[in-house]
Amino acid sequence: MSEFKGVVTHIGYEEKFGEKFSKQVVRLEEVSDKEYPASLVVDFNNDKRDLIKQFVVGDVITAYINFKTNESKKEPGKFFNSIICRKVKNDKPAEAS
Repeated sequence: MSEFKGVVTHIGYEEKFGEKFSKQVVRLEEVSDKEYPASLVVDFNNDKRDLIKQFVVGDVITAYINFKTNESKKEPGKFFNSIICRKVKNDKPAEAS
């Protein structure tokens, strides 16, 4: 499991795919003094969506993530990556500028 510490910049709406799968995405911007900080969209699947309820845009969080690659069922040979959050820690609210 990897970690990514960032400021929450967007919390998406819940998306449902059939009866058994739903997800919600959160965009994070890296907490860093780099000129061009990294950003990442993290998936919160099914029951992990409950983790989102504890934070808002502007919070600084550490997301504990796993990476997964899937092959398209409609287009064999086409792959896509998913970044899936397993747990999260709310570090502190971002300071207003």
